[in-house]
This record gives sequence, C-alpha cells and structure tokens, in this order.
Amino acid sequence: MDLIHVIIIADDACKSKEITDILHREKRVRVIDQTGSIEGGVKKVTEQQPEVVIVDIPSPQVEEIELLENIIIEQPVSVLILYDEITKSGSEEVQALFPGAVYLFRRPSANQSLNSIGEELIQSVISGSQVKLKKGMLQNSLVEQAVKPELPFQSFEKTVIAIGTSTGGPRALENVFTQMPKKLPGPVLVVQHMPAGFTKSLAERLNRLVDFSVKEAENLEVIHRNTAYIAPGGCHMKLRNRNRKLVIELSKDAPFRGHRPSVDVLLHSIAEMYHINKIAVILTGMGSDGADGIRQLKSNDPNTVVIAESQETAVIYGMPRAAVNTNMVDHVVPLSQVGKKLINIIGKIRGE
Repeated sequence: MDLIHVIIIADDACKSKEITDILHREKRVRVIDQTGSIEGGVKKVTEQQPEVVIVDIPSPQVEEIELLENIIIEQPVSVLILYDEITKSGSEEVQALFPGAVYLFRRPSANQSLNSIGEELIQSVISGSQVKLKKGMLQNSLVEQAVKPELPFQSFEKTVIAIGTSTGGPRALENVFTQMPKKLPGPVLVVQHMPAGFTKSLAERLNRLVDFSVKEAENLEVIHRNTAYIAPGGCHMKLRNRNRKLVIELSKDAPFRGHRPSVDVLLHSIAEMYHINKIAVILTGMGSDGADGIRQLKSNDPNTVVIAESQETAVIYGMPRAAVNTNMVDHVVPLSQVGKKLINIIGKIRGE
C-alpha cells in the first residue's frame, strides 16, 4: 500500500492538529510535517516532496501566493485550500488556484467542527494524490493528435464558443485566453467548476491579463462579441434565444450529475440554438461533465467543432478523456495550442 504524504500549512496549531487527527483515520494518509507559514511550507515541500499540501491560512499575502505558485511549477504537488465565508471572495485565494491541481474545500460554520466534513476531507486528499502532475507541463511543444477529418465548414453570422473545465481550469483558461486575439470573433461562455464567490474574482483576474472583456455572467444579459462570460459558482448557465438576441439564463436548478454549474447544461442549451457556428472546448478536469452535451451538440448539428485538451498537458485527464470517448471530438491538442486552434477554426468558418 503506497502512503500518501501530506504537509499541512496552517496559521493555527489547533487547526493543524484537528486536520492531522482527521487524516490519520485513513491508514493510507500520513501527515509528514506541518508549518504555520506558506514560506515555511514551500521549503518543506521542496525538501520532503509530499503528494498533497493542505493550506488553511485565511488571508495569504500576494507574495506568499507567488511563492506557492513557483514551488508547484517546479515541484508538482496537489494543493487543497480550506476557505470560509470571510475569505471565499478574495482575489488572493483565487490566484492560488492557478498553478495546477487545486481543490477548494469549504470549512464548516463557526459552530461546527472540522470533523463534520472529515470524510470528505480524506477523500479529497486521496483524489489529490492521484493527480499525475509533470514538471513544466504547461510549457511543452506537443503537437495535435489526429482525430478525424473536418466536415466542410458552415458559415453563419454568429459564432459561440463554449469552454468547460474543472480541476486545473483557472491556469488552463489563462493559457487559452492569452493566446486569443485582442478582439474575439464571438462571445465565449465558460463553465469552471468552482464554489460561489470565487468565479467573480477569477473573471477579474483573467480580465486583467487580456485585452478583451472577461466577466462573471449575469442573468438575462445579452451576450456580445469580444467578451468572455464565466458562469457564477453555484449557478447553471444556459444560452437562450430571445427576440433574435442570444441571452444568458442563470438558474439554481438542481445539480446535473453532481455539478452546478454544469458544462452539460450549458452545451445542451447551445445545442438548441440554430443558425449559429458552435465550437465546444473541454479542458482539464475530473469526471465526465461535458461529454453528454457534446453528444447532443453533434446530434443536433454535426458541423459543431469540438476540441479536447490532450492527456499530456491536462492536470486531470477525466473530462477530456470522456469527451474523446464520445468519438465526436474533432481535435485533441495540447493546452499550449488550444487558443491557436480556436483562431484557426474561426478563420476557416469565415473563409479566411
């Protein structure tokens, strides 16, 4: 039995002990060290090379986050971040998502102990340990895998791009968005599995990195070119056609196969749209969200173009694998080429 080595970074010794006691219920998990600062944790990660790091610091400084980013890039490790109502909307916490395999784990309310979510915490650690990260995985020169020949391109006035992702998604979105042109040829709709409160900060972070607009989606807003819309955490996002305008509809409907927002829900709604060019992209993530939506997209409109991130660059090759297994994916490309592939496809749609 392979042990899962964990380092805890917590600003309070009582927190650290509580987490340790919970994890030691599982024979496969061993807490090998703990520290009260991210700076100290980075040093311990370098020296001891754990599979998982748990961070329970309410308000990390930007400099500390940068330290954590750098060590994860050089020493791949899964990170589990505990957060609460006070800190969940802070942009600093969201920045910690960008290095790679990161799990957000909400702490219980003040009148509950961490024991109330102990089993979920253990399972998250086990899942995190199974992520196969590779040093420098985002800086690679892998090439596109041949999947199947393209159909002749249709060309309608409107184009919609839908992107679905989960674990490792914020870094992947940053990579794709920074490859895109200054003026997007159509709106981009994004479903990133993330708790309520984090998606707005994610949108703000991405908006600072690119020339086009990135925002958290709002209910009943009309979508426009040159804008990317991110589904709010805890809400499904659908596309609707109202008075010849494409409008976002947000809802608190029940999670679809465990997810809200759900990539499938978004893609199902886009599949109901006609006389628009449709492009779907599935990036890194655990599970199979998006696969069912791809089937419906292709069934309703065989000219829909589907792109999946390749296994070599995906932090978790779950969602992309499920997409590829539908046999309806047109292109499998490494993350470094997803944005360029989108530009190429849109050029062909326009006859350029």
